Amino acid sequence: MTGKKMRSNFEATASVSVQNDAKNLVEFCVFRYLVRSGADVHPSLWDAAFRRLTFTAMLAWQRPYQEDLRSLNNASNRSKLPRGLVGEEAFVRIASSIPGAADRVTAHRLYRVLSRNMKGLSFEVWDTYIKELCGVLDERKLYQRTEASTLGLEPGETILSVGKNKRQPVQKWNGTMVWPGRLTLTDRALYFEANSLTSHQAPVRLDLTRGDAIVHKKRVGPFGAEVFDSAISVASKPDSEPWILEFVDFGGEKRRDTWLAIVKEIDTAYWFIGTYGPKDKDPSLKYMDGSKLGRKRALASASNSIARLQAVQHMLGQSSEDPSSLLQFYSIKDAPSAELVFETLAVTNWAGRMDSRAKELAVSNGVGEETPGAGQNAMGEDGSIYLSKWMTAPTWNSTKSQNFWKAYKGGISRGLVLGKNYVVGGLTNLDRAVRAWQEQSRVIDKTKATIDGAKLKGIPNNVDLLKELMLPFSIIAVNFQKLKRWEEPGVTAGFLIAAMGVVYMNWLRYLFPTMLLTCAGILVALRGLKVQGRLGDDFGKLTIRDQPETNTIQKIMALKDALTSLEDFLQKANIALLKLRTVALSRHLDSTNEVLWSLLAAGIVSWFVPFRYLLAAVLVDQFTADLPFRRKSVEEFFNRVNDWWSMIPATPVEVLPPENTSNTTDAHLPESNQGEAVLQALSEWLGDDQ
Repeated sequence: MTGKKMRSNFEATASVSVQNDAKNLVEFCVFRYLVRSGADVHPSLWDAAFRRLTFTAMLAWQRPYQEDLRSLNNASNRSKLPRGLVGEEAFVRIASSIPGAADRVTAHRLYRVLSRNMKGLSFEVWDTYIKELCGVLDERKLYQRTEASTLGLEPGETILSVGKNKRQPVQKWNGTMVWPGRLTLTDRALYFEANSLTSHQAPVRLDLTRGDAIVHKKRVGPFGAEVFDSAISVASKPDSEPWILEFVDFGGEKRRDTWLAIVKEIDTAYWFIGTYGPKDKDPSLKYMDGSKLGRKRALASASNSIARLQAVQHMLGQSSEDPSSLLQFYSIKDAPSAELVFETLAVTNWAGRMDSRAKELAVSNGVGEETPGAGQNAMGEDGSIYLSKWMTAPTWNSTKSQNFWKAYKGGISRGLVLGKNYVVGGLTNLDRAVRAWQEQSRVIDKTKATIDGAKLKGIPNNVDLLKELMLPFSIIAVNFQKLKRWEEPGVTAGFLIAAMGVVYMNWLRYLFPTMLLTCAGILVALRGLKVQGRLGDDFGKLTIRDQPETNTIQKIMALKDALTSLEDFLQKANIALLKLRTVALSRHLDSTNEVLWSLLAAGIVSWFVPFRYLLAAVLVDQFTADLPFRRKSVEEFFNRVNDWWSMIPATPVEVLPPENTSNTTDAHLPESNQGEAVLQALSEWLGDDQ
């Protein structure tokens, strides 16, 4: 089809609002070609002309106007290669639409890895990356032809990665025995072939299709001494015997981390299939055109993400980037708002056109432009349907999910729809879900930065910070002790008379709501001052003074192992108190507003409801929280609280230099004074004055 015909088709099918942006014409031309391929990996990736064309399309999308195109064409004629640097937005928009080259979930991270913090992505890097990706896929096909019969693979089982290196082998630990050999990962299992004198022994298999495999890092070593942090532990289910696999790597831990990530990616893919996909024997699948391929599409997505990770590592070596960040499923499993991404991926993989027989057999409850929920279906951009009976995951019933799909029904994603996940001039469901996830991730990253800044090194500094945070409570405790000791008889007598009066007049029921409303009033006042700009950025900041340097050797000898856990405990306690301080001092207005309304609501309810009823409600709540009919709601509530808590930043902490930097501790002590050295080091670590 010529360019003129393509443009005439665009003008005939697209709305005026879509035609007004020249980028949409580029999208129309690219998507119109890509939508024809139903392959998991676009076959044209092996074509050099296609790689040049896609890169040129990214440049054209980034600079769609005539002046830029003319200079681009002139440069292309001179060098035969596209010139220019592609930005992140253009890469995400175009590259993620090419099957196999990138996916929408990890496209931003892939771009940052390929561009390596440069101003943009050059054609040389793009071309090299695609060549490496094709090489990985070709290598898989070669292994599939040569090793499938040796491993005894099941029909349709695909080899994804083979771990073999004569200098750095894979070793399987069985107690204190070590067996070097070859490890193979497929889209269904792990296979290990122990080395023999001339070849390999018969393979042993560990299944990964349950979706609940236990995979984590493991230390290994001779005679049970866990000295080498280079292994992983893999168990197909919680109660099965794990495999201990060591990845010998003299250059670091990246090899082990890569295998840990790709094994978890396959396990998470099966978790996704089991949680968000229909059952394999669901009779409605045969009445939904294309839905039977959902499981295959999900596994292909995981397979392609692993291939992209391998291509990047072949291209750039063992980069500092976390391997899991480039894997579609594993990277977002525990991320905030990731449930929306999983839901849209489920619709992408399993939604299909409904057969006419489905209505006659009443396979679904309601069809049409309905939002998901009880008895309602979810719809893809192209009108494909994801049946409500498949929505067994509890996330479908959450308020966040309902609002997300209602927004889609309201027309937020309007554009020219060419196919599933191909919308010209608009956002797909997956685009919106990924944006929501990324926005919340950015907020959490900023919050995490404040938390990292509040984590102090060393026990003395953490003890000093804890003392500073606990100072108001210490003052209250000291004054209360003064009352108990009758150091000021008049004050103590007045307190006793007031307390007895409250008890005698039965005013205890007003005590708690009064405290809540008082706290709310203080928050209102501080919030108002913050909004007016009368509270500076340093308001609420804590200042402590750093401790003088101490003898490191003494610490290592006496207390390093014993006090590491104590340091971690103090850090967590300080972070919790710093977050509470942030809310109380209106340093994070969103959190302050939520706490403010919560305190007001709780205070008003407590004011009008008798205390005995509230106490009864608390008792009922505590004794019914673990019952089956409430367990899911309680878990969802605590998950929301945890998400909210994770987004509260910590109050900044300023650490001043020590007043006295002289070291009064001798660097070398005789053996007869080791006991005194331990006691002295303990005092220094606890921050006691000497």
